[in-house]
Amino acid sequence: MQDWSHWLPCDRAIAVQTGSVQPPIPYVRAIAHKFGWQWQIPLQRGTAWATASSTAAGTPATRALATLSAHMQGEVITKRA
Repeated sequence: MQDWSHWLPCDRAIAVQTGSVQPPIPYVRAIAHKFGWQWQIPLQRGTAWATASSTAAGTPATRALATLSAHMQGEVITKRA
């Protein structure tokens, strides 16, 4: 197994799927944060929201989830951490 942590330091992810509240955007939106990354991915029946962060950066999972939640729209269908 190869260690890629010096290129990909994120070691924690949270994914949430919500129902649609508007027509889907025709692209994936990626946003950089100090703690990692966030994505908005259009789906046929909703939107997938995800964040990847690094425990080494000292960011609590609650902060990453709060930041993700602040950007989400629609009723939560599924959530995985």
